[in-house]
Amino acid sequence: MESGTATTQTEGPAVLLRSGAGGNQEPLDLLPTEPDVLAAGDRLALPAGTAFSLRTEDRPAAVLIAEVTPPSPGGDAVPVGNPATGETGRNGVTVQVLGEATARDLPEGAAAVTLERFTLTAGFGLPGYAGPVLVAVEEGGFASTLEAGDVQVSQGGQAGSRPPVEVSGSVAVRAGDALFFDDGMG
Repeated sequence: MESGTATTQTEGPAVLLRSGAGGNQEPLDLLPTEPDVLAAGDRLALPAGTAFSLRTEDRPAAVLIAEVTPPSPGGDAVPVGNPATGETGRNGVTVQVLGEATARDLPEGAAAVTLERFTLTAGFGLPGYAGPVLVAVEEGGFASTLEAGDVQVSQGGQAGSRPPVEVSGSVAVRAGDALFFDDGMG
């Protein structure tokens, strides 16, 4: 949760980590029948297959949700029936697709999704990260030549897998586009 408050209710297993715990708080297992209020900085983990509702009465609503959906074999990563970008759902939650890509492999065991925001300075590159990385361009844009690995480009937050850009290929992105580095960024 980035800011504001929201009420969530799950229909299956979920784990909540409250903000301000200083790293000492144990995750809370949520009960499927009990609604719970999320506040700024709270993190909610929902295993695959866990349905949930989210309601916010804050104006303006400022909620950040990240979704990782493993694709079915030969299928697209975007589940059928999801609201389109900018469409407001029945609980007043507006969907904003930051980027989309298809991972070749998923890590074994538990995995974490980390969201960070940073500003690029002219002449400097993206910081390096191991493992799959999705970079969403919020403002401005840039062009680059890929020196190693490959990258998938998602344009304008539109769903659908794109063929990867290979080594020595160039890529240009602008606000609303995203880059997915399946093997990390070095």
